[in-house]
Amino acid sequence: MSPPGVEASVTVFAVPYASGALLLPAERGQLAISAFWLGLLAGRLGLLGTRAELDARMLVAAGAGAAALLAAAAVMPRAPIEFALFAVGAALGCVYPLMISLAGQTSPNAAGTAAGLAAGAGALGGFAVPWLTGAAGDAAGIALGFASLALWCAAIALAAAVSRRVG
Repeated sequence: MSPPGVEASVTVFAVPYASGALLLPAERGQLAISAFWLGLLAGRLGLLGTRAELDARMLVAAGAGAAALLAAAAVMPRAPIEFALFAVGAALGCVYPLMISLAGQTSPNAAGTAAGLAAGAGALGGFAVPWLTGAAGDAAGIALGFASLALWCAAIALAAAVSRRVG
């Protein structure tokens, strides 16, 4: 359930997905990587301007939105990959910084430890999610491997929803 894992996976697999599944030139996959990271930046900057209370509801929305966008891109391969991945990046932009912030808020007497544990979990996901995505791609093809990233985004939404009910 790691935003860094999804970020790393999109970066690693956008070119093989574009060229192998969508039959586009590799350059379109490279441009899609840049569009994704631009979307992440836009989402993070958007977080700065929000006046709403920052809580797990935003993580639920971001994870669910990114999952829906990735699933839609997988079943509608005619949509330009650059626009699709920009939108996914914009949806996910708030996730990592908000997870770190909320982790620190849950344990005000040990905010640094909580934030560090959240960042460590993200690093673990940054290793595991690309590996699992690659394994799925090897077993079932790059299109399904790339589409499996929607499940990780859905897991972000589910974890945030559960944490909201528990907290």
